[in-house]
Amino acid sequence: MTVEETTRGGCCSWRSYWPAVGGTVQPEADRILVCGFGAFPGVTDNPTTDLVRSLPWRLGGFNVHRWVLPVSWQDSSAWLRRRVRAVSPHLLLLTGVGSREGCAQLESGADNRQNGQPDVQGDMLLPGPIDPRRKLTHRKSCPWPVGDLVEGLQRRGHLVEESSDAGSYLCNHTLYQALDLGVPAGTGFLHVRGGGYEGLGDPRRLAMMELIRSLHLVLRLNRER
Repeated sequence: MTVEETTRGGCCSWRSYWPAVGGTVQPEADRILVCGFGAFPGVTDNPTTDLVRSLPWRLGGFNVHRWVLPVSWQDSSAWLRRRVRAVSPHLLLLTGVGSREGCAQLESGADNRQNGQPDVQGDMLLPGPIDPRRKLTHRKSCPWPVGDLVEGLQRRGHLVEESSDAGSYLCNHTLYQALDLGVPAGTGFLHVRGGGYEGLGDPRRLAMMELIRSLHLVLRLNRER
């Protein structure tokens, strides 16, 4: 069974993964694709679903394309590949729930490891490498100046740190594969604290918006190389 069918337990269907409609975009503007994730065992209310859907359509020089991915070993990366082909974003920002209380983490990369723990459908994988052709210690790095971005967010009062450990669940799994999608100015991942969405003034939303504004400078620098 895939997430395009009703998930086990009947808690959600494929319709819950489509983004909210409304708003307008400008075709000539730069494009950023921002993706959150849906529910998974232990997190029935993933805040990144609402955080991503709450983002404005226009922000910091970007047309903001929002999408929510299923927490599925089988489908998350496949859905992301299709969305990247449809949008052709200049940058890709993934967001997920992190383990740190009260602090966001901007990831510096992803490791070739998966724990295979149950996904939203209850499916599991054998723990080990994501890509069996490579060593378990293989790492893919985010091409963005992560340290500089974190420092800029901190100066603006946001609680965020640089992280070199994206875990071994589907956040890391999806990022590891997304870093090979050929997005022109690169792909990155922001982990945020858990807890329900707190509205337009949610500090996690404000930090995410500030990061998106900063990423337009990353895009400009990429074009000047």
